[in-house]
Amino acid sequence: MAIGASPKEHVLQWSFPSGASVSFAHLEHDKTVLNWQGSQIPLICFDELTHFSAKQFRYVVSLNRSMSGVRFTPERPATLTQTVG
Repeated sequence: MAIGASPKEHVLQWSFPSGASVSFAHLEHDKTVLNWQGSQIPLICFDELTHFSAKQFRYVVSLNRSMSGVRFTPERPATLTQTVG
């Protein structure tokens, strides 16, 4: 199934025919966490969550916003999986 998304590598974004877009960004240091202040983020995905500090994780998930009513649940904020092999 083709979704028709187009990459815009110079701004780290994928745009869809519906007008929706997905943007990618980074947070490397605790001292830059406030650069995200005021952001409203409907989808948050972490690559290598174990490389983020607890401060970074808590701050970023506090920015989660959703028009569909999906809420962050502090009882189970993230799941870590391990491949055994």
